[in-house]
Amino acid sequence: MGEKKETEEHLLICLSSSESNEKVIRQGAKLARAFHGKFTALYVETQKNAGITEENRKKLNKNIRLAQQLGARVVTSYGSDIAEEIAAYARVSGVSKIVLGRTYTKRHPLFIRDSLSEKLSRLAPGLEIFLVPDAYGKTYRYKYQKTKAIEYKELWKDMVICILGLGLSTAVASLFVGLGLSDTNIIMVYILGVLLVAILTSRQIWGILTSILSVLIFNFFFTMPVYTFNVSDPAYIVTFFVMFVTAFTCSALTKKVKNYARQSARKSYRTELLLETSRKLQEATDLREIAMQTVQQLGRLLEKNIYFYFGKPEINHIPEVYKKNDNAPSMLEESEIGVAQWTYRNNRRAGFSTETLPGSRCMFLAVRSAESVFAVVGIDMEGEEIPSFEAGIMEAILNECAFALEKENLLAQQKETDLRLQKEQLRANLLRSISHDLRTPLTSISGNAENLLMNEETMSEEQRKKVYRDVYDDSMWLINLVENLLFVTRIENGTMELNIQGEIVEDVIEEAVRHVNRRGKNQEICVECDGLLMAKMDVKLMMQVIINLVDNAVKYTPADSKITVKAKQYQNKAVISVADNGPGIPPDQKEKLFQMFYTLGNTVADGRRGMGLGLSLCRSIVNAHGSEIKIYDNVPCGAVFRFELEVEDVRL
Repeated sequence: MGEKKETEEHLLICLSSSESNEKVIRQGAKLARAFHGKFTALYVETQKNAGITEENRKKLNKNIRLAQQLGARVVTSYGSDIAEEIAAYARVSGVSKIVLGRTYTKRHPLFIRDSLSEKLSRLAPGLEIFLVPDAYGKTYRYKYQKTKAIEYKELWKDMVICILGLGLSTAVASLFVGLGLSDTNIIMVYILGVLLVAILTSRQIWGILTSILSVLIFNFFFTMPVYTFNVSDPAYIVTFFVMFVTAFTCSALTKKVKNYARQSARKSYRTELLLETSRKLQEATDLREIAMQTVQQLGRLLEKNIYFYFGKPEINHIPEVYKKNDNAPSMLEESEIGVAQWTYRNNRRAGFSTETLPGSRCMFLAVRSAESVFAVVGIDMEGEEIPSFEAGIMEAILNECAFALEKENLLAQQKETDLRLQKEQLRANLLRSISHDLRTPLTSISGNAENLLMNEETMSEEQRKKVYRDVYDDSMWLINLVENLLFVTRIENGTMELNIQGEIVEDVIEEAVRHVNRRGKNQEICVECDGLLMAKMDVKLMMQVIINLVDNAVKYTPADSKITVKAKQYQNKAVISVADNGPGIPPDQKEKLFQMFYTLGNTVADGRRGMGLGLSLCRSIVNAHGSEIKIYDNVPCGAVFRFELEVEDVRL
């Protein structure tokens, strides 16, 4: 009994823009190498870290690039709780070990908040968690920063929405008071206003502020004494508290729903784009179409100029290009090609925003499998880095492209292997057929020659002529066989060249018939041709076609059969046919007759077996002339082989 194979280790690290994250990445890479396992870097994007500052965004991108350089597969996930997203991904992906940076959680006087590692231990108790000390000794918090223009614009927009929401709620509440409705209905109006403000504003603070102002306005306008913040009935204090808590809770839930909807939309967009990419790449029929679909999808995603190079990029090599606008160049500069060549040789990204040749205008990425690089993709960065969301989708598209290219490469190798096996089988069949079929005529020729040498003086004139005729017939059979073999070899090697000229069809047919070996049979061979009919052909090859067709008719028809070779003009075609009145060909055998080494019967009347080369060769030669040979039934019995040639105009 063999030993049980151990499960492959899968190590996960978490990415962030923290200063200590670089140490976590390097430690994770060391552990992955030590355990000889898979290495994944996960970035969880939440609503809290979606709006980090440009400085922190650069740090995050730097950490992502470092993880990729150290061999990690970078994955982006979206959710509201980082610990839950990490635990869910670990369960789905079979993660066995997690490396985290140790954080120091601030203790609150009223409650104790668990650290990330403690939450993960509770959510995924089966995982091994390795903690890397944080040299900075404090919990890292994201800092938010926006440009003043955007910040002021959003501030005024949210302020106007808040004021309009409160004003509209107060107007509707006044209408309800005029109609004599109870305070409960008025409170519901203000809660509805809080919900609308929470939906339409960008930050949760506006929902909280609207909740507080709703309580104050309700107190000021609709509780006794009116137009003051005093209350005559102490029960209103409880009403105000419940109203605030309800409005605040509704506001918080609305914001959560908005965040979930936003994350769901991003996930849906990612899934839709990747599914579309996968479908298009699977439907692609060749390498060029795979490249074209890849650059189209990357161009749609990034809205940048994309350059796709198969194999090693060369100076004058024309790539597949996606142009953002008509002014974009179709080729990259020589200096950029040099960076692309470095990426191809080293199987690592280079260029803009990387640690290798960062002065380049483009960023170059390798389209690769585990063992080889298929292509290099260049992205004209235009001085801007790719956000993490788009970067994650880009990596997934490139992985899909690599899978499609690897599949196409394997199919090409399979076809090449099949072709090589077919050629080997062809050679084996050819040698086997030659060794069998040459023995009979050669034995006959040598035997007849020996008979003449030993008994010529005692043989009668008629006996000698019969021996001479047998030697001649066997020699002609061998010559025809050798001619077929030579033509088959040229076709297989791709060296058969046509010498097309205008020839008189009747002369070609009569010359071919004179070379037919009748094998001692007495078939009647008739030639019927239109007057001066000229057709475009390679005369030597076409003679071989007619010889093979007539010889085939002689071989498989009785001694008293009639074989007719016709050449008629129909419009601008010369229609040539060879018909016999023999037993004919079964319908299920007609297409098989043109296969190499296929014969209708194992032997013929004189004991020789056909090699099955003649009709296959005829089809190849006729196809090379731009025509097609077909088999028809010759009513009432027999078979007809027919093909067409282009007529040569004769101008006197």
